[in-house]
Amino acid sequence: MSAANSFNPALLATGLAAARRALGRLDEEEIPARVRAVAKRSGRLPAPLAASLVAELNRNEWLREIALEELGDDVGSDIASIEFLRREPGWEERLAVLAEKAQSALAEKSRRLLEEDLAAAKEEIETLRRQLRRTTRQAGQASTRKAETPNRELELKKLRATLSSTQKDLATSEAARERLMTEVEQLQDRLESLLRRRTGKSTPRTAAAGGMRRGPLALARDLDDRLHALAVAPVGEAAAPVRPAKEPSGPPSIPTGVRPDSAAAIEWLLSYPGPITVAVDGWNLAFQLRNPPGRKERGQVEAAVGRLSHRSAGKRKLLVLFDSRFDVAGTYQGTHPQVEVRFPASADEALIELAGKEPSLVVITSDRRVREEAGRSGAIGLWGEALVDWLK
Repeated sequence: MSAANSFNPALLATGLAAARRALGRLDEEEIPARVRAVAKRSGRLPAPLAASLVAELNRNEWLREIALEELGDDVGSDIASIEFLRREPGWEERLAVLAEKAQSALAEKSRRLLEEDLAAAKEEIETLRRQLRRTTRQAGQASTRKAETPNRELELKKLRATLSSTQKDLATSEAARERLMTEVEQLQDRLESLLRRRTGKSTPRTAAAGGMRRGPLALARDLDDRLHALAVAPVGEAAAPVRPAKEPSGPPSIPTGVRPDSAAAIEWLLSYPGPITVAVDGWNLAFQLRNPPGRKERGQVEAAVGRLSHRSAGKRKLLVLFDSRFDVAGTYQGTHPQVEVRFPASADEALIELAGKEPSLVVITSDRRVREEAGRSGAIGLWGEALVDWLK
């Protein structure tokens, strides 16, 4: 939302309507200043005002409470509004899943409509081609006959004009067809991406209308999407680490004087010449990028971890673990080809368990308990703040 954030006004329509009714019952001095323009508005809210109402509900617990009271039993199927207003534990993740499902449904509907337009465009093109062949044949027959009368000459000019017009219409329709094919492929790729992120698995590609398959253009767009996903703002360019002359003889350890919560700790991690497994507490780090985090921040975490592979002196196995309470458990390739994303039931417990299995493990999390428990098994614990500081 790319095109899908969890606080999309369209996803929270019932809750926003209840909040507007609640605002309408308040005295003017009771209405929060940020949404007074909303309270005065009747009819459909413009996008900026809808966004303002969502933002005020997000920050104002009192407003959420009176919206819930106004909502009463008028919930229907709008579970998203209830999650957003009640804010029971884990609501952010559940709302993110609902938003992703809504975006998938919208993308699928748009794709079907485009395929219908594409089918109509193909039919129009075939009609124009038949007309073009017929007009070309008539023009050829007329030109072979002697222009005996002015009427015959006029008929030939009309046929040539019709031929030219039909050729232009055909070219326009062909261009529209190519555009529709591109849009259908883009939506198909987007839909598959959403499904892969939700299930943690690759989904089989279904051919679009007309038997279209994934061609060079679609592959190029996919590459662009991956490159875009690797952009983690703000990112500064630092010098590549210097590779030490020889492999280390023992397990890795942080040098004396390097704090585990500083960017210097990440620089040490990059410069260490031996193999290291790096495991990152995904949602823990995402919360430091934005609170509450969403799918965008999850992608930024994956991309940030992926940058470590480019700058490291030694071999790195890169893992990002997100709690699967609100995602389907599984493993999938992240936005970076070197990053493996996992969805254990509890990322904290999985990181601690991993410390007993993976040699030369570095755990990156701001959770003190996880760092200490992993440290008892020999893992090195770095703070999430260290990676965030290194990215700036």
